Amino acid sequence: TWVQSADARLFAASPIFQNGRLDFLRDLSNRMSTRKFDEGKTIIEENESFSPSCDVIYWIAKGEVELMKGGHFVTVLGEGAVFGDIPFFRGGAHNGTVRSKTQVFLRVVRGDPLRELLDSCIDRELCAKWDEDIERRLSALTRKEMLYSQISHKTTHIDFMFMKTSNMGPDGVRVPKTEPLGDALFDALAAKSGNGTLPKKPPQLVLPGAPSPFLEPIAAHC
Repeated sequence: TWVQSADARLFAASPIFQNGRLDFLRDLSNRMSTRKFDEGKTIIEENESFSPSCDVIYWIAKGEVELMKGGHFVTVLGEGAVFGDIPFFRGGAHNGTVRSKTQVFLRVVRGDPLRELLDSCIDRELCAKWDEDIERRLSALTRKEMLYSQISHKTTHIDFMFMKTSNMGPDGVRVPKTEPLGDALFDALAAKSGNGTLPKKPPQLVLPGAPSPFLEPIAAHC
C-alpha cells in the first residue's frame, strides 16, 4: 500500500489529493511516468484536441509552468498542480496554452488508464474536490478572458496637441520640430491673409492626456 516517495510529496502539495485514499493514490502513482521540459517549452497548445487513448494529464512534481489564454497570461502553476485534465473530464479541446516557466518535471498518466481507475474508485470525496477545482479554474479562465476583451475594446483618446513642422538649422538644413497645433494654424492663417490684419490668436486647445500648453514644445529629432 506504499506510494512512491516523490509522488507522495506531489500528492501532499495538492489540495485535491492530499487527503485521498491511500489505495487510490498508490494505483495512480503506479500508472504514472515522468516527463521533463526545459524552460520556455510549450507543453499544451490552446485548442489542441485531447485523445484519452494517447494524451495525458499532468501533475507538476518540480518547477513551474505558465497558463496562457488567447495569448494572454492567466496564472503560474507550481508543485502539486494538475493540468490538462479539463478536456479529459469535460470533453472538447484544451482551452489554454501551458508553457514551462522553469525546467519542470511532470508526472503524467494517459486518459484511458485514469478513466479505468476513476471508474473503480470509491473515493467520492476526492472526485468531488477534483470537480470543484475544475469549476474554479474554468471560472478564472472566463473572468480573465472577459477582462482582456474589455481592455482590447477600450476607447483610446487621440492627442492632436502637437504636429510636425520644420525649422531651418544654422547649417541651412531643415530640422523637424513639434509645435502646438493652435500656434501652427494661427501662423498659417496670418501668412495667408497677407493684409497685415491678423486674426485673434485662438487659445490653445488641450485635450485630455495632452501635454501642458505652458511647456515648451519638445524637439523631435528624426
